[in-house]
Amino acid sequence: MNRRELFKTTLAVGAVATLDSNLSGCSGAGANKIDVHHHALPDFYLRELQRRGVSNTGVAFPNWTPQKSLNVMDFNNITASVLSLSAPGTYFGDAAGALSLARQVNEYLAGLTVNNPARFGFYATLPMPLVDESVNEAVYALDVLQADGVCLLTNSDGVYLGDSTQDDILAVLNDRGATVFVHPNNHTTTDLLGLDVPVFAVEFVIDTTRAVSNMVWNGTFERFPNIKWILAHAGGTIPYVAWRLSLLDLKFPELRERSPQGSLSYLKKLYFDTALSPTENSLYPTINQFGVDNIVLGTDYPFAPAALVPVELAELNLSAAKLKALQGGGLAKIYENGYKLFPRLQRRHFGP
Repeated sequence: MNRRELFKTTLAVGAVATLDSNLSGCSGAGANKIDVHHHALPDFYLRELQRRGVSNTGVAFPNWTPQKSLNVMDFNNITASVLSLSAPGTYFGDAAGALSLARQVNEYLAGLTVNNPARFGFYATLPMPLVDESVNEAVYALDVLQADGVCLLTNSDGVYLGDSTQDDILAVLNDRGATVFVHPNNHTTTDLLGLDVPVFAVEFVIDTTRAVSNMVWNGTFERFPNIKWILAHAGGTIPYVAWRLSLLDLKFPELRERSPQGSLSYLKKLYFDTALSPTENSLYPTINQFGVDNIVLGTDYPFAPAALVPVELAELNLSAAKLKALQGGGLAKIYENGYKLFPRLQRRHFGP
């Protein structure tokens, strides 16, 4: 069966999963899969976006419920998923509203995790770019709600990760050795580009590249070494421009001062998820530079609809047949690597 036939067959099978909540599931490897890129879109959040005139983020917001997530997980033999809000986050120019919405999201996701401790974890949402409010919410979410990590958007109201104004926030995360999931966001100037192509197709992966490059340039990874970073969508274009970025080390002494270990050394400590990037063409440069131990499973459900999730997993299997690094247990590593970033879920499924 070629890739086109596989895509059609898997897409048809996946579509059926959305129609029947009592599916017994499809066959798959016995690995304990953990999906580190899995979104939650509670009704109250979508109502707030609608109230503020936000109808999409380059693609319409999908209909989501916790049960739909569990159905997709069961159908695709995914043991656990770490839930996160997605773009555009909670800040719309109103500080009080941003904090209130972030708190509501975090307490909602914490409740889902308490009720489904083996199936769900969650990343806390912060009301960035608000600094003091984000510091307080991070402390509450990590220390009180026991969040499994934190989701940070590549930019918040145009302020990119790596900006020094965010140092107090990162200090809280660094002190706790937090796992941080970096997800792209529309920039405030995106519309000025005048492009017709949906922003999630190209601009999202570019925005991840901008944020990570900015963090390297400003020494963020050097100053906050205890944070464990996961990059969405195989790191955007970071695998392709990593060597180019490393050339800056030679030309700019101020970069060598801020990031003395060298740009590539920091990039090699990051984790890259497979969401919408499962093919060998995406994975080869990522694995070749950063190693299979730094690749984690991501689906991007429900923005990647239920019908697409089995296609992503099928593509991973095709990639495993072609990439030597994924043979002999390499693919199982991708399925399970994420557990080491989430100790609670790791203990739950593998013991102390």
